[in-house]
Amino acid sequence: MKADQLEKLIQRLSQAFQNSAKATGTNTKNVLLPPASEREISAYEDKNGVKLPASYRQFLLLHNGWKKFENDYTLTGASGPHSEQALRDFKKLDKAFLQKWKAAGRSTDPKFIETYQAASGEGETLEEARLYLPALVKFGTNFANGYFAFNPGRRGKDGEPEVISGYFLTKILRRHKNFVAFLERTLEGYTARGY
Repeated sequence: MKADQLEKLIQRLSQAFQNSAKATGTNTKNVLLPPASEREISAYEDKNGVKLPASYRQFLLLHNGWKKFENDYTLTGASGPHSEQALRDFKKLDKAFLQKWKAAGRSTDPKFIETYQAASGEGETLEEARLYLPALVKFGTNFANGYFAFNPGRRGKDGEPEVISGYFLTKILRRHKNFVAFLERTLEGYTARGY
């Protein structure tokens, strides 16, 4: 998707969130932050040992994160206090997941994890889908155990990873083909509700 098309989608979604907040009386204001630079994005990837998909990099070049996405979530940027807070929340989720993982007698050896995830597929939980939470590249949180993450082990023909909407350590709420499909489906949901 071209940058101008992505920006139009983002603005439509932001307006839908605003309409929803007004209609429900929460009056929450979603905030799209100013653009990140290529250098900031690369520094974020290096610091956190991740590779962001092209679509999310494009989003960051337009907006360095999104506060109150769906009036609840924060989408991380390449820098800033909102991103630091989100990263702390991701670490907390990973720590809780690892405690349960180890309590089940599982190893954190990379070979074990690779073998475990090699059989990944569909499922309503991370366990059923054979996904290891710390291996998912998390990019959104509601700071109450809800998160959005890229699944690097499942990619489309365009190389873009699947997006998972998850809750706490187990439940997969939705799976999306990629980041753009995630945004489009979110907009569809708000449009269907009249926002």
